[in-house]
Amino acid sequence: PKSAPFRGIVAGSPHAALQQLSTVVENRTQRQYETPLLPCGCIFQFVLLNTYGDPHYVGLNGLELSDETNVLIPLRSTNVDALPKDINNLDFVIKSGVKDIRTLDKLYDGVNESRDDNHLWLSPYDPAEPNKIFVYLDAPVTLSKVKIWKYSKTPSRGVNEIEILIDDLLVYRGSLRKANEFGEEGDLG
Repeated sequence: PKSAPFRGIVAGSPHAALQQLSTVVENRTQRQYETPLLPCGCIFQFVLLNTYGDPHYVGLNGLELSDETNVLIPLRSTNVDALPKDINNLDFVIKSGVKDIRTLDKLYDGVNESRDDNHLWLSPYDPAEPNKIFVYLDAPVTLSKVKIWKYSKTPSRGVNEIEILIDDLLVYRGSLRKANEFGEEGDLG
């Protein structure tokens, strides 16, 4: 018996059919993860893939995680880290002897709608090596919401594309809207 023709490809030249099939395969492989409704884990990793144009720095105004009952999960220096940590790791800042105030603790200080350096996090950015923020929890926690506030002082330094991994499993990859001039929040949850 004859097999039925594959109807997923529009009639045309073999080259056109192969090109169309290639596009279908590419579209299927762009999203190689499934976002769970209420993800659960102990280690939350935020991979900052690129900025809105700044070639040297990436920043955020704030980060909040809420548990399954929509209660904020406390973040503090003992359970939040970043690579690189902040711009105080740069040689010229170290040589100056003056610490920059845009440090990692500003991500969870609760003041997210600000252009004041006292409430912003800024880190060196290298497109070849994405920045990473880690949140470590002692026991698995189910998330209901993740809120990320973009860097509003200089919107080009804000995060454009981001990946979120929970216990090393990719659960989200996408873009954050570019910040307006005043800390508009990017709600992923």
